[in-house]
Amino acid sequence: MEELDPIAAQLLQDAQDSGLMEAGAAEYDEAYGIGTWPKATLTDVITAAGNDYGFRLTLKLNLKGEEGMAFTGRFDLPRTLASNGHEVEAWQTKRETDKLAVLNRGLAALGYTSVVKKNIDDEATYEAVAGLFRAKIGSACPVKVKADGKNKKDDAGKWTFEANGFTRLDFLKPRK
Repeated sequence: MEELDPIAAQLLQDAQDSGLMEAGAAEYDEAYGIGTWPKATLTDVITAAGNDYGFRLTLKLNLKGEEGMAFTGRFDLPRTLASNGHEVEAWQTKRETDKLAVLNRGLAALGYTSVVKKNIDDEATYEAVAGLFRAKIGSACPVKVKADGKNKKDDAGKWTFEANGFTRLDFLKPRK
C-alpha cells in the first residue's frame, strides 16, 4: 500500500480511534450480485467520457426491486473497429456484435420496442443512448449479473473460465 500524506494519515487514524474504521484489508464478496434479477429496478445512469476503446454505461440498480440490494454494474457499447494497420479479426467483429445485442436487450428490458442498428462512435450518439436509459430511471430493468473474465486453454488443451474479480451486466429478454 502506498504511503499516505500526513493529513490523510491523521484522518484515517482518527476514524480508527473513533471506531468508525478498523485497521486491516477490506474484505468483500466477489460473488455479490451475481445471478439473475427479474425484479431489478433502474435507479441511476452514469456516463463517462469515451476513449480509444469505446463508450461504457454504468447503471445503478436495486437488484431486488422495492426490497433494495443496491448494485452498480456496467456494460460496454458497440463501436466501429479501427484496423490500425492490421486486419480486423472475426472474433473482434463478433465481440462488437455481442455488445450491440446486449444494448438492444437492455432497451427491450426497459420497454423500448425499437432497436439500435449502428455503433456508438461519437459523444452525441452516446448521450442519446444514455438518455434512453435515463428516461426509464425508476422502471423495472431485469438483469443478469455475470462474472467477468476470460476463457483460457490449459496445458492439456482444456478450456476454463478465469474470473478477474469484476462483473458485467446483461439483460433479460422481456416476457410477452
